[in-house]
Amino acid sequence: MRASSKTWAIIYSLTPEVLLAQGLGEVQSANLMQAIDASRTRALEKLLVALGIKHLGPAAAESLARRIWFSRCRGECLGC
Repeated sequence: MRASSKTWAIIYSLTPEVLLAQGLGEVQSANLMQAIDASRTRALEKLLVALGIKHLGPAAAESLARRIWFSRCRGECLGC
């Protein structure tokens, strides 16, 4: 079963209060929130490799990430 983008988005909307209400302890909640916050700053190519896309290794992921980044920058510069 594959996770949808909505599933991943939910992770970033979690709060310590929600985790505590779901039965996680204070230390577990704090550790999970810290890990989620750290994941926000990871490089796109690392995320692409971690997704386990068939035939997408580190070199291809880096190239794809660079292409996505430049496309976004160009789009913003053009007002798209």
